[in-house]
Amino acid sequence: GGTALDFQAYAGESFGILAAAVASRSLSVADGVAIARAFTPLSLVAAEGTSSGEPMAEEMASYLPPSVVGEPQVPEPFHVIGVKGMPEELAAALETLARSFPKQDVEVHKHYSPRQTNVYVRGGVKDDFDELLKGFGGIAVEELKEPTTFLAHSERMHAVRSGLERFMEANGIGFDEPRTPVIANHRSGLLTTAGEVREGVLAMTDRIMASQATMETLDGLHPDMAVELGPG
Repeated sequence: GGTALDFQAYAGESFGILAAAVASRSLSVADGVAIARAFTPLSLVAAEGTSSGEPMAEEMASYLPPSVVGEPQVPEPFHVIGVKGMPEELAAALETLARSFPKQDVEVHKHYSPRQTNVYVRGGVKDDFDELLKGFGGIAVEELKEPTTFLAHSERMHAVRSGLERFMEANGIGFDEPRTPVIANHRSGLLTTAGEVREGVLAMTDRIMASQATMETLDGLHPDMAVELGPG
């Protein structure tokens, strides 16, 4: 008995794209685990500009471009802020932020929904950031986590992308054509080739999370059921 299930696509937000790639059989379990193990220490070594002498950190530093070794990509902790409001006012607030702050100080890292965009805000400009947004009565600001130097999905972390590519090449990590499509998390649409899934995984480093587009793509498939695994 029972009902046969037909899986239309796998989705994963940010780090979850690895699980989606493995579920689609584009990436082996062993290779997915290897990338998962490397990603955070690789990002932190690049962010802080030091390997701390720990064996894992030393190994990860060896994959980074020589030009960034010893040069912190994240000079001080950044606040992770959710900027919320009705779509028109949110767009206006984001446009004003882009005109008022360089991307090195305030950077969009996640388009969460039509009513929320998440940004990284350098600690040294947080007061100016707050003061500017006070001029938008319909905008709410929420601190999503403690200030951090771990900045995934940030353009400044392009060196981590290069390091992750070198890590994958050095460890023989390859991608196959997915048996089931993967829903992109860095753009709209489905990832249906090995190269597209590989790009989706690399996008964890330096491309904005397009979670709103991910959900719109999922909705466009008109599934009978969506199953979410993991905390939350």
